[in-house]
Amino acid sequence: MIKKLTFILFFSLLTGCGGGGGASSSGGANILSNITGIGATGAAIANGTVTAQCLAGTVTPTTTDSNGNYSLTLTNATLPCMVQITVPSTGQNYYSILENGATTANVTPLTHLISDALFGANSSTVWANFTTTYAQMITVANIAAAQTKIQTALTAMGIDITQFDALKSSFTPATSSSSGSALDQKLDQLAATLTAANTSLSTLSAAITNANTATVAAATASTLGPAATQLGSCPYVRGGNYWTFLYNGSTQSEWTINLGAMTANVYGSGTNYTVSQLTSGGTAVPCAFTITIPASGGNLASVITAYFSKSSIFAWKQAFSNNTFLFGLGIPVQSTESLKSSQYAGTYPMLGYVAFGNSPNYYQATLPMQLAIDSSGNITTASCSLTNGTPSCGSLTSGSPSNLTCGTPNQGMVTCTDGSTTVKAFAITTQQQPTIFMLMNGTTSSLPFTALVVGTKSKNVTLPAVGDTQNSSTAWYLARVAQANPNSSWNFVTGDTNTGAGTTVASVNVANSSYTAADGLTFYGNTPATGFYWVPSVTNSTFPTGSPKMLGMISNGGWSMRAYGLSTATTFDNFNGIEFFIKKPM
Repeated sequence: MIKKLTFILFFSLLTGCGGGGGASSSGGANILSNITGIGATGAAIANGTVTAQCLAGTVTPTTTDSNGNYSLTLTNATLPCMVQITVPSTGQNYYSILENGATTANVTPLTHLISDALFGANSSTVWANFTTTYAQMITVANIAAAQTKIQTALTAMGIDITQFDALKSSFTPATSSSSGSALDQKLDQLAATLTAANTSLSTLSAAITNANTATVAAATASTLGPAATQLGSCPYVRGGNYWTFLYNGSTQSEWTINLGAMTANVYGSGTNYTVSQLTSGGTAVPCAFTITIPASGGNLASVITAYFSKSSIFAWKQAFSNNTFLFGLGIPVQSTESLKSSQYAGTYPMLGYVAFGNSPNYYQATLPMQLAIDSSGNITTASCSLTNGTPSCGSLTSGSPSNLTCGTPNQGMVTCTDGSTTVKAFAITTQQQPTIFMLMNGTTSSLPFTALVVGTKSKNVTLPAVGDTQNSSTAWYLARVAQANPNSSWNFVTGDTNTGAGTTVASVNVANSSYTAADGLTFYGNTPATGFYWVPSVTNSTFPTGSPKMLGMISNGGWSMRAYGLSTATTFDNFNGIEFFIKKPM
């Protein structure tokens, strides 16, 4: 049965988706050994291809390191120049500019906006036609004017970059083992805004470029729509449309959030509910809000609380007046995304959570797997299992769909069916990392089932350093706790780990890509495949009754998903706990 679900899931993925100083001269020869900079999008651009375009000279392309740093060799180059970085996970190109006398050029979405504003044209077009005319535009005065214009536009969306030189300021991008510094967080905020607005960097840039100084703020707000308004002091949470999914995939809803009016409604319903910023002890909690739903038509009163990551993917819980709970994930509606796009090509670790049977006697289990999509849209799949207590994934193999038909994408959702199983697919791209969400329902062997399956393009799990503080001390989590009897019992747990004790990294083992925290837990990175991490069960003075086994999946976007099994669990079939983990945006 598990193999059937895997088969139907994977082949539905692609089938249904269509889609300040004076001006300086530009002609002087500047013989340089190298230029340096940082490539980032709110996460480090690791292994990105870096090259430059100058009026003359030889450029030796290079790649960024795991932290986004690069050093590019220029021989007999005539400045000014443009610099380009290609993101390996999506194929997206970002641009920057290098004026006479400069030796540093960061490459980020912010520098891309500045470059577009300076040229008054799309940087990719300028890159393809780089001539003396364009080179003469790269002056100190023009750069300053472009920076001011971009600062004005960003201020209109609640993002302040006035204290930074986006082109040259040194900063630290986020990686899987460390948080980004202040400038990197501005990149996160820009990415979250574009995602919530269901628009692209190029669309926003065109609006800014075509506006003058007096109208740029209004043009920015018009382009972003409801997403131009943020929640309180948190620029990561924006107005707009969002999909929400129950943790076991049994239901989905689309919501419209209006943060100007502080209201929310189920999309198209016209019935508004009150939105309030979450408070704790009378103090506002950044990046979290509540929706209050009164009792109506026999339905209990409830309060939904949403906890947002830096990438706008969020976890939510719904507390009913009878002290019962539901929880799940949410994402911005991305109606323009297509799973056939080349940016989705790559390998995905995936975690599925399946519920069999009828309420209240669900049997719930974890379904870990891998998916690979090539540039032609061909796909291969592999299931993962526990063997002798160690997780492993099989070889990626191909296949073909059976009687699978798919409808037209609607609000970013495409529905596919083979007659016995229905799959609803969603996609989103943030911080260079495409993520796929699937809801499945149907019947197999006369047993009804539902499932939520999440796959995010592989992100290498890098090792932290000894003494590093674990991120769990600054996060929210929502979980269905693993139970000895998954047929008839489950416990819901929610928490703010800021109130608990954090832990530090006690040791690192490079040979097996693992580290051990001070509390005794050992994390094995990229096990059983790139993008996963594995935590075996332990019994020690910290966990005298044993810690559960955990299989987790990381992302660039400040969220993760983990599956749990009791310390006695021997297969993923009896991993019946699930957790959504949201790192608080900084």
